[in-house]
Amino acid sequence: MATAALGADAYPAGVLESAGDAVVPDERARRIAAEHGVWVVTASFAGSAGGGYARAAGGSGIWSPAGGPVVRAGTGAGEVVAGTLH
Repeated sequence: MATAALGADAYPAGVLESAGDAVVPDERARRIAAEHGVWVVTASFAGSAGGGYARAAGGSGIWSPAGGPVVRAGTGAGEVVAGTLH
């Protein structure tokens, strides 16, 4: 990933997946964090997003550079997570 090669400490991403594909952003976040040794922070839309997304996945979260989740939101609209990257 070119961004990590530039010395980035974190990889923030806004994501939108349908509830049926909820595992996709989680797997991607774990892989990017572990392969590149960076924090991954996702903001994942939850609830109805329109445009074919009757139910979006939710599950915003933060993953450590080792690839493990630090904090995760659930699937409900309005759920928020916070953390400190250090």
